[in-house]
Amino acid sequence: MEQTYATLIDRNCKAKRVDVNCTSNIVSDAAYIDWTDALEYLDSSSSSPSLLEVQSDQTPVRLRVLTTDSPNLTNQALRLSEALVPVPAEVLAHVAVSMPDFEALWQNDAGSVTLLDGPRRFLMQTPNDGDLFCSMIVQSSGFLDDSARKISLQRADPLYRAILISSDPMINMPKIAPSFSTPTTWNETNLPIVLLPLEFLLRHVRQVSKTLAQITTEVSDIEETVINGNVLPVHSEQFTSTFTGLIKRLHICNRENVKLRRRWHFQMGLAKTILELIKSHETWHISSFDPSPLIYSLEYRQLRSVASLQIKLSESLEYDLDVLPVRISNQFNAIFNLMAQSDTHASMSIAISSRKDNEYMQSIADATLRDSSSMKTIALLTMVFLPGTFICSFFSMTMFNWNSQPGEPLVSPYIWAYFVAMVPLTLLVIAIWWWKTKESRREQEDLRQRRRLIRGNTVIDLENLRTNRV
Repeated sequence: MEQTYATLIDRNCKAKRVDVNCTSNIVSDAAYIDWTDALEYLDSSSSSPSLLEVQSDQTPVRLRVLTTDSPNLTNQALRLSEALVPVPAEVLAHVAVSMPDFEALWQNDAGSVTLLDGPRRFLMQTPNDGDLFCSMIVQSSGFLDDSARKISLQRADPLYRAILISSDPMINMPKIAPSFSTPTTWNETNLPIVLLPLEFLLRHVRQVSKTLAQITTEVSDIEETVINGNVLPVHSEQFTSTFTGLIKRLHICNRENVKLRRRWHFQMGLAKTILELIKSHETWHISSFDPSPLIYSLEYRQLRSVASLQIKLSESLEYDLDVLPVRISNQFNAIFNLMAQSDTHASMSIAISSRKDNEYMQSIADATLRDSSSMKTIALLTMVFLPGTFICSFFSMTMFNWNSQPGEPLVSPYIWAYFVAMVPLTLLVIAIWWWKTKESRREQEDLRQRRRLIRGNTVIDLENLRTNRV
């Protein structure tokens, strides 16, 4: 994919210029500048030393920095190869010299640090992870090549140039001069090109240490919560105390730890590259038999000490970075074990409830069996005596005249009234019995359905709780 750049007339990508006099510890105020003027600003022809500097041969170490804001990289799906470079290619070419080298650096989302020659350039870019982003190029164009430098120390141009693309405005305001006071003799070396990367390294080390402390504190808080057993949800507002909240927090810690690990590797590479460039001057000055070698100067020793300290500080973070994944994994296992215990307790509660229901149903069955036996006995006795009772009752009615004289009727002519009254009443009794039996069965069925529904809802709630926890 072909890389896209801002144009010289682009008003959306604004540039600021910052002049740094590293010898007199003076940093100019940042001033906005057009891209067309930036070409002249970075041009070496506009940086000729003053008459006093020429006569005294004390040209100060000067750094011209051109800064601009980085593209919005909060969207993690956006790759740098797809992002617009906010600096025109014509301006970048003044410092990067080789555009393919810059594009290789820009399109590397993992971050990279490298030193290039012809002229000497320091290229650095942080990982693209949605956090602090900085892409930096510093050029030392005022020297002869390495083969000629051993013969002559004449400078072709004392100006150091830098382009800084940053997501943090504070980094766009270099604080290099107040931090390091550089002697004018450093114009004969490549040391000034490490000042801006070293200043960024100091800030990056502080940020990585702070982020690591925040993640460690978060994991420690989760550990205390799990150890104290305060992990069962009570109300929906107490989300962070639930299994779901704890697992989500652990996933966030895991993600941040992965990002921080990549940041740490970039940080170590940056610190080692800076120290490598600083130490490279020791061999050169020792072999040149300089009566006043650079390596004995206080400023050089301070610069080397600061770079060495950043490596030591970075190395001290490695143990915590290695231990964090283990601690996070332990908390995942502990929470899953607690979830399993909770599920076991819930299953035991369901089993106990089912056992009680079974005992209750068994007692009902026993009572029903006893009632059934009694009813069978009553029914048997009723069937034995009912025919005789019916015959006695029927023939004892006054509808029959057993003492009738010859010629008198034995049965009353009103015998039909008995059947008219008996048949409807019998049907009514049978209808009432059928209706009552149906209602009783319906109530029993509703009761069984409610019990099944209660048990089913309990199981569903437990399954939902288990799913939410996972």
